[in-house]
Amino acid sequence: MIATLMGHHEALGALLEGKADGNALCDGGWTPLGWAAGENDLEAVRLLLAAKALPDKAASGGHTALFKAASGGHDGAVQDLLLAKANPDAATALTGDTPLMLAAQKNHPRVIALLAERAECDLKARTITCTTRGSTWLKAAGM
Repeated sequence: MIATLMGHHEALGALLEGKADGNALCDGGWTPLGWAAGENDLEAVRLLLAAKALPDKAASGGHTALFKAASGGHDGAVQDLLLAKANPDAATALTGDTPLMLAAQKNHPRVIALLAERAECDLKARTITCTTRGSTWLKAAGM
């Protein structure tokens, strides 16, 4: 949705009230929630979640909105998505990376703390990529 990408919250709200599909994939393969989380646009994140956007709807590459928020270090969006029951253990099929691993790779300590304190979060998760085979999130962070 262009309204999400451009930060037009009033238009986004009107579209969602008119039953626009808040889970539709955009041209780039992302959901509106993924775009909003990636920009740390908390108003759009909250509007989309209130309109029943699915927090675990994956983009064409397998990443969810939580991946975008974690990768960008957007702790506000991460917190909102976790409150909406986004899966902190979601892993991409291609690399096996999780939101926690991305936050660690990008050195986002507040996001790491939010994800690590979640009881469901698998702190022993390992990637399966060729370059980081067997690496845990701690190794990805250089710890």
